[in-house]
Amino acid sequence: MLGLIGSTLSLLAGFFPMIPTMSRDATPVTAAVFFPSLVLWAGLLFVRKTDWKVGALAFAAGLAYVLSFMDGVATIDKIQLSVGQDALNGMYVMVQQINWWATIAWAVFIFALLGRKPWAQVVGIGAGLMAALGGFPLAVVSTLEVGRFSMFAPSPLLSVALVVILMLPATRHLLADWVSGKEQVQIVTRPAHATQ
Repeated sequence: MLGLIGSTLSLLAGFFPMIPTMSRDATPVTAAVFFPSLVLWAGLLFVRKTDWKVGALAFAAGLAYVLSFMDGVATIDKIQLSVGQDALNGMYVMVQQINWWATIAWAVFIFALLGRKPWAQVVGIGAGLMAALGGFPLAVVSTLEVGRFSMFAPSPLLSVALVVILMLPATRHLLADWVSGKEQVQIVTRPAHATQ
Protein backbone atom coordinates (compact mmCIF):
# COMPACT_ATOMS: atom_id res chain seq x y z
CA MET A 1 0.00 0.00 0.00
CA LEU A 2 2.87 2.40 0.72
CA GLY A 3 4.21 1.68 -2.76
CA LEU A 4 0.83 2.49 -4.30
CA ILE A 5 0.60 5.73 -2.32
CA GLY A 6 4.13 6.73 -3.34
CA SER A 7 3.64 5.91 -7.01
CA THR A 8 0.27 7.75 -7.04
CA LEU A 9 1.93 10.89 -5.69
CA SER A 10 4.77 10.47 -8.20
CA LEU A 11 2.25 10.25 -11.04
CA LEU A 12 0.86 13.63 -10.01
CA ALA A 13 4.31 15.18 -9.59
CA GLY A 14 5.43 13.86 -12.98
CA PHE A 15 2.30 14.50 -15.04
CA PHE A 16 1.26 18.00 -14.06
CA PRO A 17 4.47 19.82 -15.12
CA MET A 18 4.31 18.05 -18.50
CA ILE A 19 1.21 20.01 -19.56
CA PRO A 20 2.60 23.59 -19.61
CA THR A 21 5.91 22.28 -20.98
CA MET A 22 4.29 20.54 -23.96
CA SER A 23 2.01 23.55 -24.60
CA ARG A 24 5.20 25.57 -25.20
CA ASP A 25 6.73 22.93 -27.49
CA ALA A 26 9.45 22.14 -24.96
CA THR A 27 10.69 18.72 -23.86
CA PRO A 28 8.66 17.44 -20.88
CA VAL A 29 11.56 16.30 -18.71
CA THR A 30 9.23 15.19 -15.89
CA ALA A 31 8.10 12.35 -18.17
CA ALA A 32 11.17 10.64 -16.69
CA VAL A 33 9.26 10.60 -13.39
CA PHE A 34 5.76 9.99 -14.76
CA PHE A 35 6.28 6.91 -16.95
CA PRO A 36 8.34 4.85 -14.46
CA SER A 37 5.77 5.72 -11.79
CA LEU A 38 2.98 4.55 -14.07
CA VAL A 39 4.77 1.25 -14.70
CA LEU A 40 5.39 0.83 -10.97
CA TRP A 41 1.77 1.63 -10.13
CA ALA A 42 0.46 -0.92 -12.64
CA GLY A 43 3.04 -3.48 -11.51
CA LEU A 44 1.98 -3.15 -7.90
CA LEU A 45 -1.58 -4.04 -8.91
CA PHE A 46 -0.26 -7.38 -10.20
CA VAL A 47 1.69 -7.94 -6.98
CA ARG A 48 -1.53 -7.42 -5.03
CA LYS A 49 -3.42 -9.77 -7.42
CA THR A 50 -5.99 -7.13 -8.24
CA ASP A 51 -9.02 -7.99 -10.37
CA TRP A 52 -8.48 -6.26 -13.75
CA LYS A 53 -11.88 -4.52 -13.49
CA VAL A 54 -10.96 -3.07 -10.10
CA GLY A 55 -7.56 -2.07 -11.53
CA ALA A 56 -9.23 -0.33 -14.48
CA LEU A 57 -11.57 1.53 -12.12
CA ALA A 58 -8.62 2.60 -9.96
CA PHE A 59 -6.73 3.76 -13.06
CA ALA A 60 -9.71 5.83 -14.29
CA ALA A 61 -10.01 7.33 -10.81
CA GLY A 62 -6.29 8.11 -10.98
CA LEU A 63 -6.88 10.08 -14.18
CA ALA A 64 -9.72 11.95 -12.47
CA TYR A 65 -7.37 12.62 -9.54
CA VAL A 66 -4.74 14.23 -11.78
CA LEU A 67 -7.30 16.20 -13.82
CA SER A 68 -9.02 17.55 -10.68
CA PHE A 69 -5.67 18.72 -9.37
CA MET A 70 -4.95 20.44 -12.70
CA ASP A 71 -8.30 22.24 -12.56
CA GLY A 72 -7.46 23.41 -9.05
CA VAL A 73 -4.08 24.78 -10.13
CA ALA A 74 -5.54 26.42 -13.25
CA THR A 75 -8.13 28.16 -11.11
CA ILE A 76 -5.38 29.90 -9.10
CA ASP A 77 -4.25 31.54 -12.34
CA LYS A 78 -7.85 32.47 -13.16
CA ILE A 79 -8.26 34.05 -9.71
CA GLN A 80 -5.28 36.32 -10.37
CA LEU A 81 -6.45 37.26 -13.88
CA SER A 82 -10.03 38.08 -12.78
CA VAL A 83 -9.16 40.62 -10.06
CA GLY A 84 -11.69 43.46 -10.33
CA GLN A 85 -14.44 41.21 -11.73
CA ASP A 86 -16.07 40.41 -8.41
CA ALA A 87 -18.62 37.77 -9.46
CA LEU A 88 -16.17 35.87 -11.68
CA ASN A 89 -13.36 36.15 -9.15
CA GLY A 90 -15.62 34.90 -6.34
CA MET A 91 -16.66 31.90 -8.43
CA TYR A 92 -13.04 31.00 -9.11
CA VAL A 93 -12.17 31.30 -5.42
CA MET A 94 -14.96 28.86 -4.50
CA VAL A 95 -14.31 26.24 -7.17
CA GLN A 96 -10.55 26.25 -6.60
CA GLN A 97 -10.88 24.68 -3.17
CA ILE A 98 -13.63 22.31 -4.34
CA ASN A 99 -11.33 20.96 -7.06
CA TRP A 100 -8.53 20.29 -4.59
CA TRP A 101 -10.88 18.63 -2.10
CA ALA A 102 -12.06 16.46 -5.01
CA THR A 103 -8.42 15.59 -5.72
CA ILE A 104 -7.93 14.44 -2.13
CA ALA A 105 -11.20 12.48 -2.23
CA TRP A 106 -10.14 10.69 -5.45
CA ALA A 107 -6.83 9.71 -3.83
CA VAL A 108 -8.65 8.39 -0.76
CA PHE A 109 -11.03 6.47 -3.02
CA ILE A 110 -8.15 4.80 -4.89
CA PHE A 111 -6.45 3.71 -1.67
CA ALA A 112 -9.75 2.57 -0.12
CA LEU A 113 -10.66 0.64 -3.28
CA LEU A 114 -7.34 -1.16 -3.49
CA GLY A 115 -7.41 -1.71 0.28
CA ARG A 116 -10.84 -3.41 -0.03
CA LYS A 117 -12.62 -0.91 2.24
CA PRO A 118 -16.43 -1.17 2.21
CA TRP A 119 -16.85 2.62 2.17
CA ALA A 120 -14.79 3.14 -1.02
CA GLN A 121 -17.86 3.45 -3.26
CA VAL A 122 -19.36 6.28 -1.18
CA VAL A 123 -16.06 8.20 -1.24
CA GLY A 124 -15.79 7.73 -5.02
CA ILE A 125 -19.29 9.07 -5.60
CA GLY A 126 -18.53 12.05 -3.35
CA ALA A 127 -15.25 12.70 -5.16
CA GLY A 128 -16.97 12.63 -8.54
CA LEU A 129 -19.72 15.01 -7.45
CA MET A 130 -17.17 17.44 -5.98
CA ALA A 131 -15.05 17.34 -9.13
CA ALA A 132 -18.15 18.02 -11.25
CA LEU A 133 -19.23 20.88 -8.98
CA GLY A 134 -15.78 22.43 -9.12
CA GLY A 135 -14.95 21.62 -12.72
CA PHE A 136 -18.04 22.48 -14.74
CA PRO A 137 -18.14 26.23 -13.85
CA LEU A 138 -14.46 26.54 -14.75
CA ALA A 139 -14.94 24.60 -18.00
CA VAL A 140 -18.04 26.58 -19.07
CA VAL A 141 -16.45 29.99 -18.44
CA SER A 142 -13.23 28.89 -20.17
CA THR A 143 -15.16 27.57 -23.19
CA LEU A 144 -17.05 30.87 -23.51
CA GLU A 145 -13.78 32.82 -23.28
CA VAL A 146 -11.78 30.88 -25.86
CA GLY A 147 -14.67 29.77 -28.09
CA ARG A 148 -13.64 26.09 -28.19
CA PHE A 149 -13.61 22.96 -26.06
CA SER A 150 -11.94 23.74 -22.74
CA MET A 151 -9.02 21.71 -21.40
CA PHE A 152 -10.73 22.01 -18.00
CA ALA A 153 -13.74 19.94 -19.15
CA PRO A 154 -12.21 16.41 -19.01
CA SER A 155 -12.09 16.45 -15.20
CA PRO A 156 -15.82 17.00 -14.58
CA LEU A 157 -16.82 14.85 -17.58
CA LEU A 158 -14.73 11.88 -16.44
CA SER A 159 -15.89 12.38 -12.86
CA VAL A 160 -19.57 12.28 -13.84
CA ALA A 161 -18.93 9.15 -15.89
CA LEU A 162 -17.26 7.51 -12.87
CA VAL A 163 -20.19 8.48 -10.62
CA VAL A 164 -22.58 6.77 -13.06
CA ILE A 165 -20.31 3.69 -13.22
CA LEU A 166 -20.03 3.52 -9.43
CA MET A 167 -23.83 3.60 -9.10
CA LEU A 168 -24.44 0.76 -11.57
CA PRO A 169 -25.66 -2.52 -9.99
CA ALA A 170 -22.87 -4.47 -11.71
CA THR A 171 -20.24 -2.18 -10.13
CA ARG A 172 -21.88 -2.50 -6.71
CA HIS A 173 -21.70 -6.30 -6.99
CA LEU A 174 -18.10 -6.14 -8.22
CA LEU A 175 -17.10 -3.98 -5.25
CA ALA A 176 -19.04 -6.15 -2.79
CA ASP A 177 -17.19 -9.24 -4.06
CA TRP A 178 -13.88 -7.39 -3.98
CA VAL A 179 -14.41 -6.19 -0.39
CA SER A 180 -15.38 -9.72 0.72
CA GLY A 181 -11.98 -10.95 -0.48
CA LYS A 182 -12.95 -12.74 -3.68
CA GLU A 183 -10.30 -12.71 -6.39
CA GLN A 184 -11.07 -12.87 -10.11
CA VAL A 185 -13.94 -15.15 -10.99
CA GLN A 186 -12.57 -18.58 -11.70
CA ILE A 187 -14.09 -20.63 -14.53
CA VAL A 188 -14.78 -24.13 -13.23
CA THR A 189 -14.00 -26.85 -15.75
CA ARG A 190 -14.93 -30.48 -15.41
CA PRO A 191 -12.14 -33.03 -15.55
CA ALA A 192 -11.98 -35.02 -18.79
CA HIS A 193 -12.67 -38.34 -17.02
CA ALA A 194 -15.92 -36.95 -15.53
CA THR A 195 -17.56 -36.83 -18.94
CA GLN A 196 -16.74 -40.44 -19.79
